[in-house]
Amino acid sequence: MTRRYRIDSTVRRAPWTLDAAVPSMTVDGGPMAARLADPVGLFQAAKGHPCRMLEPCRQPALPVVGEVPHDLRLLALHDISAEPDKRPALPGEVLALLTLAHVADRPLKLTEREGASLLARDRSGGFRPVQPQHDFLRFWEAAYTLRTLAVFDPSGSGRWANLAHVDVPQTGPVDRVVIGPPAWARPTGGQRWTLTAEGSAAASARAAAGAQGLAGRIITGIEYRLAAGYTGRHRIAPDLQPETPGKTGPGCPVSLDWRTVLRLAGDWWDATDPKADDAARKRFDRAISTLEQRGYFLQGRSPGGEAGAGDSVEIVERIRASRARAAGLTVRASARFVEAARLAQLKGGRGFEYRPLTEWAGLPPPREPADNARPHSDKTRPPFR
Repeated sequence: MTRRYRIDSTVRRAPWTLDAAVPSMTVDGGPMAARLADPVGLFQAAKGHPCRMLEPCRQPALPVVGEVPHDLRLLALHDISAEPDKRPALPGEVLALLTLAHVADRPLKLTEREGASLLARDRSGGFRPVQPQHDFLRFWEAAYTLRTLAVFDPSGSGRWANLAHVDVPQTGPVDRVVIGPPAWARPTGGQRWTLTAEGSAAASARAAAGAQGLAGRIITGIEYRLAAGYTGRHRIAPDLQPETPGKTGPGCPVSLDWRTVLRLAGDWWDATDPKADDAARKRFDRAISTLEQRGYFLQGRSPGGEAGAGDSVEIVERIRASRARAAGLTVRASARFVEAARLAQLKGGRGFEYRPLTEWAGLPPPREPADNARPHSDKTRPPFR
């Protein structure tokens, strides 16, 4: 792959000091997915659990939770959520910085205003103007939390790995932070990769302020379940292949019970405790209601339709509890995500396109400075609209 020069005049006028791009797959004219290093290969697989080699659209029963591929990054974020003194929005903010650090083509050198701009979102998921006194503190807290975050071997071996490299670039007045991938996630060859739309403009509906950030992490966890955990003879994961072989369109429907859905999002609890289990079920109900409001359900509940959110995951239907099966969701990869998976497999990296980080994340264009206006410093630069 060769890096493309940025010739867009709006990008050149953007008041950003970072020079980073995201190699991603473009579908329907917009960024859809990027390649993300998979931490599952960091730890030796437990004996007695061979790799699941599934054919497309042939999903067996999965009674053991450990057999379902889980994103270890989301499990690490659960430790933040479990601390009572942490802000409910903090896990989502840390996930945003973590994902950008992994998908960008170089480490991010962020001023506090730039970092705050990446995190300043309203409840609908759109970007809002930065409030310096409040948002700067949120950015520094999220960056510090990411610096101390680690992923642990789920088998209990005690092994761990850091999730990002976070540092202050100089000893003078601290005004910026460098955030980049850890050594194991750098593109040196031989890593296991997965695809994600997390952090992109296509996934803007995932962002949720406050406690409802769990709804967005549910989509991220399901996305990982569809895109990862397969090492069979097909180069593309079975659930990211079109339901009809040789055609285009969304992936095959996959049914998940409600406990698996929450655990995919990194939400773990003692299921043998009736009170804890009931509280988890209520969290699931609230999160799914949020996802329905944000357009993740198929429009008209038609199998041939599309979800209004335009994200990588679509909810086909909500499964109601019965004697035959537990409550849960039937989900599938969207047609755009399936197409992104196909583009990612083209030889020579022809399916990847370098997009500026601001364009990948869907940041609004900056205000045009007046002709006679003096240039702004990092601390006085006007916020985005």
